[in-house]
Amino acid sequence: MASLRKREGIFHLLWRQDGKQLSKSLKTTSRKVAERELLRIEAKLLDKEYRVQGEVALKPLMERYEEHIRTYRTKKGLKSDLGRLTNFIEATGVLTLNAITAPLVQQYLDRRITVDGIKPKTVNNIRGAIQHLFSFAIQEGHWLGENPMTKVKRARLSAPSISYLTLVRVHEVLGAFKPWPDFQTAVAILIYTGLRRSELIWLTGEDVDLERGLILVRAKTVDGKFWEPKTKRNRSVPISKALRTYLEDYESPTNAPWFITTPRGCRWDPDHFSQQLAVRMKQVGLSWDCLEFRHTFGSLLAQKGVSLYQISSLMGNSPEICRRHLMFH
Repeated sequence: MASLRKREGIFHLLWRQDGKQLSKSLKTTSRKVAERELLRIEAKLLDKEYRVQGEVALKPLMERYEEHIRTYRTKKGLKSDLGRLTNFIEATGVLTLNAITAPLVQQYLDRRITVDGIKPKTVNNIRGAIQHLFSFAIQEGHWLGENPMTKVKRARLSAPSISYLTLVRVHEVLGAFKPWPDFQTAVAILIYTGLRRSELIWLTGEDVDLERGLILVRAKTVDGKFWEPKTKRNRSVPISKALRTYLEDYESPTNAPWFITTPRGCRWDPDHFSQQLAVRMKQVGLSWDCLEFRHTFGSLLAQKGVSLYQISSLMGNSPEICRRHLMFH
């Protein structure tokens, strides 16, 4: 079905498909490596499930792709990626991978920009989702050509509008939340540690270690449910003197594992927490949110001269992401 040829010391793969002679450089001088690739390609070519008249059918490929990314993507990330791909497939009506071309993707993106008003970041996320699908197909041996997404230009991102609280504003917000000790403590944690919203609501009493002066952001299983940080990396954030005051005054519920809970002692739903935070903000005439609290933590450190690498480690982000979203002066 397929064979190997050596040209100028480099192994090439030769095979016939739909009556045509095709070839591909394996970019290796090792016969063992080339033979392993030969066996892999032959196995994939024999897998008729992925072939519709010589083309790569999308439905079984998408099913296999979902199985693959489920092993490393978060539930939210998985849902977002599959949603972008599904919307593209339904809108364009493509049934095979072969039908997805660079011009088709570009037309789809242009139409979404014009009709739906999607932003450059969304454009790049859609492009990235399709690119990853092709990369998977190439890796699995279902697609032997180049990745057409390399010919679709990334949208240019404008400089983000950075919103954060000054120290005066920090004291104003925390003072305004005095009637609600649980939310006051939650806001203090967000401002003084830079935790993400999901990291806050998954904090347990054991994660707040006053003795060592650390808040631990780590993977855990609570009540049979597994959670891990967005970046899949555990980290710890020092408890500052300002934060310690709020933590020591706060009475964490004893009937629940969570450090910050709903009135019924349950773990907050992320969106419900933000909604309730917004309600209380409105009551005191303010309008800050969780992301701005997180940016405040990083921005205030940056203005104190803390290194970008150190800030990114504390926030669980890359230095480049921090550079884009924090205020330095």
